[in-house]
Order: sequence, then structure tokens, then C-alpha cells
Amino acid sequence: MLQIQFTKYEKSILINGQSVSLALPIINAIALNDRVVIHVDPYGMPPADPHTARNVFALDGHGKELWRIADLGHTYQADDGKHYSLPWSAIAKRPDGSGYWIYSHSGYRFDFDPMTGKVAERGDYVH
Repeated sequence: MLQIQFTKYEKSILINGQSVSLALPIINAIALNDRVVIHVDPYGMPPADPHTARNVFALDGHGKELWRIADLGHTYQADDGKHYSLPWSAIAKRPDGSGYWIYSHSGYRFDFDPMTGKVAERGDYVH
């Protein structure tokens, strides 16, 4: 398993002692076998930037991107009257340890495969 070290809201992470710089602040990072799943805070980006809604990705041990999560397609209307995609809000290990969930800003929880970045098509509304 990879060894990681990071400080929440900083823009860099150590992966096996190698510093990797990121464009956005880290909210959370999870080391899994040969990859690190990183959830970044997209609020420093313009809302129309396509990476705003794709704010979860995996890096290998050298900092190379392996996958980036798909845009969920849930939107909000901004002050300019345009609709923009919402980012992902959190990743959590299931209480029974059987896998991971990922949460949307619109209140849904989805099964999530951190090895591939795939999100279940149907989620459960949780708040």
C-alpha cells in the first residue's frame, strides 16, 4: 500500500515520500493498494470549468492521474442565471467495511468503486 501524508486544504500531497502538487486544495485522500483517491475543493474554480464537478480522481505512486470521476449531472442555478454542475461533497468507507460511498451536494449517496472511479447509476437520498 502507498504511504501518503497531506494537510487538509493544502495543495500538495506526499506519496511514498514524493511531493505531488495539485491545482486545488485537498479535502480528503485515501491510499488504496497502488493508488491514492483524492477529493479536492473545487470552489476556487470558475463554476463553468468542467473539472468543478469532477473533483475526485486517483493518482498512482508517481502522481500520474489514473482516472477522474464523471460529472453527476446534478445542477444548480447561479446568480448569473446559468446552470452549473455540482461537485462531489464527500467520500466515506461503508460502516461494514465492504466498500465506499460518495456523496453529492444535492443530498444523494452512491456506491463508489475507488479503484475505477465508477459511481452507481442510482443513489439513495440521505438528506
